[in-house]
Amino acid sequence: MRVLALSLAGLLALPVHALLAQNLAFGGVLGANLTPNFQPFYSATGIAYTNTHTLLAGVEAEWSFAGAISIEADGLYRRLHELGIPPSAFSIVTWEFPILAKCRFPRPRFTPFLEAGPSFRATGNLNDIHPSHYGFTAGFGIERQVGRLRLETAVRYTHWAADLHSIPSDIRTSSDQLELLVGFRAPSLSNTRPFGAHLSLGAVAGTNLTGDFATVSSSQFPAALANSGITVQPGKETFVDGAGPRSFLAGPLAAWELPKRFSVEVEAVYRPLRSYVQAFLSDGRQNFTYQDHRSTWEFPILARHRWRIGRGEPFIELGPTFRLLQDVYGAEPYGIAAGAGVETRAGRLKIAPGMRFTHWARSEPAAPANPRRGEVAVLTAFSF
Repeated sequence: MRVLALSLAGLLALPVHALLAQNLAFGGVLGANLTPNFQPFYSATGIAYTNTHTLLAGVEAEWSFAGAISIEADGLYRRLHELGIPPSAFSIVTWEFPILAKCRFPRPRFTPFLEAGPSFRATGNLNDIHPSHYGFTAGFGIERQVGRLRLETAVRYTHWAADLHSIPSDIRTSSDQLELLVGFRAPSLSNTRPFGAHLSLGAVAGTNLTGDFATVSSSQFPAALANSGITVQPGKETFVDGAGPRSFLAGPLAAWELPKRFSVEVEAVYRPLRSYVQAFLSDGRQNFTYQDHRSTWEFPILARHRWRIGRGEPFIELGPTFRLLQDVYGAEPYGIAAGAGVETRAGRLKIAPGMRFTHWARSEPAAPANPRRGEVAVLTAFSF
């Protein structure tokens, strides 16, 4: 997951200036899976599950080079859904990020094309299933120009790496995925400012200053060990839960400038929650130490106001935040964030270091070993 976060941040931050010099086009895509989401299996109770077809939807960006070669990057929302006897149905939430090289073969009315490249995905609502986060995609299709719009229909095949499992499981996602996609794109009005003068793109990076968990001692079996495969002797051990080391946070951002030095910023920040569990026997000897991290994606939507003081522009920000949780016990998916910092400029590049406090909603029932509801992070945003 850290590799995925760094790949996305690097894609959207470092090459932005270079990419804007190309012929850019942006649009949307809609589709559905043609193959099963999961490998065939039966539950321990004998219930058979049936794969269902689910919709894919998202956005796409393409930049064209000389000739018929281009690069396309997509962000696709997709649920992996399995249907059983209610309430046995379940879904895994995924975001897929294919980055594809495309070659066209122009014809008078329709243009066939081939495409191929790596794919990444973020996952949530796992239900003790752990799909891999990378694969390879190849596809073919046709497109047609209708006015300013370019319409395309494509069939894509993706081979994902094997699922990641800490313990054996009967449930596996299908590594081979076939999709039917229909998309549209329109060229940007300006290569240097494709979204106009008011929209900025970039990335944010930083680290947490507070621990993800409080230190708690208990005789109860910790939730953090639920999927670890570790067995203990009930009533004969004491468990100490605590926070692991600080994590690197990173992700893309988009900011929209408003009148009177106001703006709205939306981010997608990858943030691991790190913890440890130590088990002590009744005589005080340590039995084992288990370290764990659970991946989350945070999506703050922040209103920001700036003041000009000399060469810097101090700012404050406030707004709701949401997060995609992956097997994180005792955590809620929404909260509120507030922060402050100073924005400076180096040419067209805007650099905005600051601190941010996030307060998450209370989980019911509350437990001492749940993740902290209040977190403080230091973050720096880079945007054009």
